[in-house]
Amino acid sequence: MRRLLAGLVLLLAAVAGALPVQAAQVQAPPTVTPARAILGHDGRWITDDQGRVVIMHGFNMVAKAAPHDPSQLGFGEKDARFLAAHGFNVVRLGIVLAALEPEPGEFDDRYLANIERTIDVLGRYGIHTLVDIHQDLLSPKFKGFGLPDWMIKTDGIPTDLLNTDSFKNLMFNPALQRANDNFWNNGVVHGRGLQEWYTEAWIHIAKALKGNPAVLGYDLWNEPWPGTAWPGCVPPFGCKDFESKKLAPFFTKMIKGIRTVDREHLTWYEPTLLAPFGAPTHLGRPGDAKSGYSFHAYCPDLSGRTLSDRFYAVCDEVQKIVFDQALKQQERTGDAVMLTEFGATPNGREIEYVIRLADSRRMPWIEWTYCRCKDPTDGGTVDGLVLDLTKPRSGANVNAARLKIMDEPYPQTVAGVPESYGFDPATRTFRFTFTPEGTAETLVHASPLQYPGGYTAQVTGAKITSAPDAARLVLRANRGAKAVTLTLTPR
Repeated sequence: MRRLLAGLVLLLAAVAGALPVQAAQVQAPPTVTPARAILGHDGRWITDDQGRVVIMHGFNMVAKAAPHDPSQLGFGEKDARFLAAHGFNVVRLGIVLAALEPEPGEFDDRYLANIERTIDVLGRYGIHTLVDIHQDLLSPKFKGFGLPDWMIKTDGIPTDLLNTDSFKNLMFNPALQRANDNFWNNGVVHGRGLQEWYTEAWIHIAKALKGNPAVLGYDLWNEPWPGTAWPGCVPPFGCKDFESKKLAPFFTKMIKGIRTVDREHLTWYEPTLLAPFGAPTHLGRPGDAKSGYSFHAYCPDLSGRTLSDRFYAVCDEVQKIVFDQALKQQERTGDAVMLTEFGATPNGREIEYVIRLADSRRMPWIEWTYCRCKDPTDGGTVDGLVLDLTKPRSGANVNAARLKIMDEPYPQTVAGVPESYGFDPATRTFRFTFTPEGTAETLVHASPLQYPGGYTAQVTGAKITSAPDAARLVLRANRGAKAVTLTLTPR
């Protein structure tokens, strides 16, 4: 839904001591530890119950088409096993409010129970779930999806006026603009403000998921669109009035509501849809002591063609700005930070670039998407990792080129502070440095896909306690070590 907008924004932006490891190749999936405790954060870092830093790599899984239930599409234990085997440890799982609350105050708890069962299945394989009430363009009325019809308040403006496609509707459909304005102005429907209805839905979800150790937290609103205020929000300006006066108070209201039933899980807030293309963030501090900043980074590749070097040069610089702005927001607030969408393109070059960028900034990431699954908003240009959830997760049903890019060695759990890590696909060399703290284990996904013939490991400041060529490499820092370095190379 974001490609035409992205093209406009980018056009504006362009103007304006060694221990060798020797053994046979590991064939089996890695041993996984089920999710056992609710994750928190220490500054920018997501942390576990032992105080270790948790780095996350994974995918979005949103069933945009009815019945909006990933499990009914076939998403379940096969996917959890497949994801864990390739080192992925997080899924951003979409809840669609039209399915959860089809009528005012009437919740479909069977739908919510199915979502929770999916979360539990993922949790048994050590995969945490970021729960997301997802929407694009609010409703099918505007060639999107998300909110129930009763929450779409257009004040009588016909929805079919200038209703062309999802990209243009964002900017030019007057009914969609009015529906967004009414939501951010908390327009009244069925006797209550729209934001009160929406907050009540989150409270209902949080009450059901309270105490679930597999839940990473709640992503409160996907890609907020400022309605008629959008022209003043493009880079390099950003939506100062909208974000500070309307969006931030909305997030604060929701978080306070959620805290009445769940005081443990992290809550994640997002900037506007203009932020992934370089607009600065003006949200202030909308969260509490257990909040995180969820941001997206996109490049408007319309077709997967090889585009000009100049195009990519502009795009790459914009995405660096997006990462830097996310880290500035983190520094201002002390909140956790995570890249929760990128990709949405058949162009592997773009996905690999963002992954290298994220790793260089020690940023957890979640790619779009695990499965397209009849997505009505992607325009046919989005590739999923798995093509059809009714077929085996192997052979032609898996995007092998995409998997090879994304299944990379990385530190999953760090007993200390990650200082740097990164994988060079050209040489298949992985380097990782951290400052150790305590005596707990540090766990590294060693990616058998990248090292089919096994790997050689060189380490200083720690001992490797896992089996040779283990898919999950385990380190214990030496007593008194000030730094630990690990290098993996193919054997």
